[in-house]
Amino acid sequence: MADHDEEETHHHQRPPYIPKETALQALNTIIQLHFEKTLEKKRAIDNQKKKLHNLFVG
Repeated sequence: MADHDEEETHHHQRPPYIPKETALQALNTIIQLHFEKTLEKKRAIDNQKKKLHNLFVG
């Protein structure tokens, strides 16, 4: 039963404190990386469209 009680108290502990500035920097990094990845995909699609257009116009 002691193991169960220990597990219960362990369950209700707060997660480690992260300073607001650190959290904001992490979020900004994630957003920036996502934006860059989206731009890469857009460029690839635009390039593919250009190639297809050139094939049709020929």
